[in-house]
Amino acid sequence: MRKKHFNCGDSQSVHTLLNGKHQEHVLFYQPYTSDQELMIVLQTPVMKSNMENYAKQLVFVDTTHCVNQYSFPLFTLVVRDDHGHGVPVAYAIVSNESQKTLETVLGIVCEHFPTSPRAFMVDKDFAEINALQKVFPESAILLCWYHVLQAVNRWLSKSESGVHGLSNTQKRNEIISFFCKLKACTSEDDFKATSAEFCQTFKQYPLVCQYFQKHWEGIGHMWCDYG
Repeated sequence: MRKKHFNCGDSQSVHTLLNGKHQEHVLFYQPYTSDQELMIVLQTPVMKSNMENYAKQLVFVDTTHCVNQYSFPLFTLVVRDDHGHGVPVAYAIVSNESQKTLETVLGIVCEHFPTSPRAFMVDKDFAEINALQKVFPESAILLCWYHVLQAVNRWLSKSESGVHGLSNTQKRNEIISFFCKLKACTSEDDFKATSAEFCQTFKQYPLVCQYFQKHWEGIGHMWCDYG
């Protein structure tokens, strides 16, 4: 791969590449220096077409790490096409994941949306969520159910949960099943009633109830069916 670099400095190689034959695909480029963060926002004509055709309803935002030697995260905005396939509408490579950086990147992408999407689906990253809410105030923010379950499972497996270890496997399964019941709530009133039932059911596990109340109960509209 090193032989394919345009010159020895990776930064200069990126600059040359993005200002060369691929320049038409670059929505925004801010070089990485000691005074500023790297920001690269890319969109091909096919991505632009996908955005125009499929981005009015739901847009998925995903972050991939460890895809380059500098561990700069890759942000991908994805929509679902007519065949149910996920297709990208924009890529962004940045040198950090701060809210300020994400606001800049999303502000650039926002200019190319035909209209504000009905909703964005993300994982529970509040820098990302806050940036989306600022740039797209008319769009709802939803949490990916897969990432919700992943986060809950990881916490339940920690000693601080009070239900870790093999002896509590069944109890953890019961808690996860109840989260699925919460997910199925179709109204806010239903969610409030089911939340109270959750805390009553697991009152012998106060750490579990505190975790639910602190991290999930207040944002039910973001991960339950009524949202």
